[in-house]
Amino acid sequence: MDSEESVNSVDTIIDQLRNVPKAFAVVDDQQDTLTKDNLEEFILKHTGNLVRQASESVSLVKDYVETAPNAEDVTALAELIRATSTAVESLNKILITDKRSQTAMTIKQMELHSRQHQFDTAVGVKLMLTREELMKQLIAPAVSTIEVVTESVSAN
Repeated sequence: MDSEESVNSVDTIIDQLRNVPKAFAVVDDQQDTLTKDNLEEFILKHTGNLVRQASESVSLVKDYVETAPNAEDVTALAELIRATSTAVESLNKILITDKRSQTAMTIKQMELHSRQHQFDTAVGVKLMLTREELMKQLIAPAVSTIEVVTESVSAN
C-alpha cells in the first residue's frame, strides 16, 4: 500500500508540475511603448500590477513564515510588506492628485458661472435703466408740450 501511495503522490506532483508552465505561460509578451500620451495609463497599469503581485506575494510569504519562522524570512516578509504599502501609497497619491485636479476644475467652472451671472445681472440692470431713461426722455418733452398747449388754451 505504501508503494501505491507513493506512486499516486508522484503522479500528483507530476500533474502539478505539468500545470505550472501553463499557469505562467500567460505572460504579456507585448512590450508597451511609452509615450507622453500613454504615460498615465502605463503608470496606472504597471503600478496596479505591482500592487496585485506584491499582495499575492505577501500572502504566500506570510503562509511560509507562519509554518517555519526564520529571522531572514521574517525580514523578507517585512520588506515585502513595506514595498507593497509604498506601491499602494503611490496609487493613492495618483488618485488624490486626480481628484484634486477635478475638484479645482469644478471650482473654476463654478466661479466662471458665478461671474457670468453677476455680469449678466449688472448689464441687465444697466439696460433696464437705459430703457427707463430713454422713455423718460421721450415722454418728458411730450408732457411739457401738452402742458404748454393746455396753458395757452386756458389763457384764451
